[in-house]
Amino acid sequence: IMLSSSTWNAWNVVINRYRCCFSVVSRALFHSTTMTTTYDAQAREDRLRQEAESWDVRTSQQTATLRDIPILDVTDFLQHDGNDDAHKKSLAEQLGIACETVGFFALVGHGIDVSLQKRLMKVMKEFFDQDEDVKRDLLMDRPECSLKGVGYLPLYNRKLPTRSDPNANESYIVKRAHDISWDDNPWPTSSSSKEFRKTVQEYGQAMEDLARRLLPLFAIALDVREDFFEEAFREPFYRLRLTH
Repeated sequence: IMLSSSTWNAWNVVINRYRCCFSVVSRALFHSTTMTTTYDAQAREDRLRQEAESWDVRTSQQTATLRDIPILDVTDFLQHDGNDDAHKKSLAEQLGIACETVGFFALVGHGIDVSLQKRLMKVMKEFFDQDEDVKRDLLMDRPECSLKGVGYLPLYNRKLPTRSDPNANESYIVKRAHDISWDDNPWPTSSSSKEFRKTVQEYGQAMEDLARRLLPLFAIALDVREDFFEEAFREPFYRLRLTH
């Protein structure tokens, strides 16, 4: 997902603030114990269904409009390194409300270089424009690939068995953690693909740096000390999904 003044927050804040912060921290701390486990799609679906049944879904569904999407402007917060306590508290309150009532928000003023975004779009297009056979050499969960959940997912792929609506897009996924380096991910090997890896890594690092700078806002929204998440996110676990 690309970041610009009008795009979605690429940090995927799609659930309420407690689930968002603490589940991500848990993944960062405990991913090393699960990364080598054989992937079982049915078992994962069963876990997700059980978790979903525990959620509070008593609110009625309504058609969303553009004005329903919260916009969080972090321009001043990032430019002043979060030194304005009043402004920081105001942003944290906005963040908490957005995550609790809507489930996501649009982030503006993030400072991600426009030229980097354009370069990422360019290399993504070049990758997905390749022949299907070339892309399938990087297919996700190949037996010879020890790191699972990364690589290429073709059009109309689905990982959960009972889904009737497979993904109507292609994607390429990489991930990072304290025990997963960029080198552990599958990458195209042609000489023309060097720019693809370089740009994806640069963008991933930019997003990681941005995410870390936003952590104090989540902490304040949760009424804990500002550095509460700092240790767990020194080498955080995250996925970067490139979608076409």
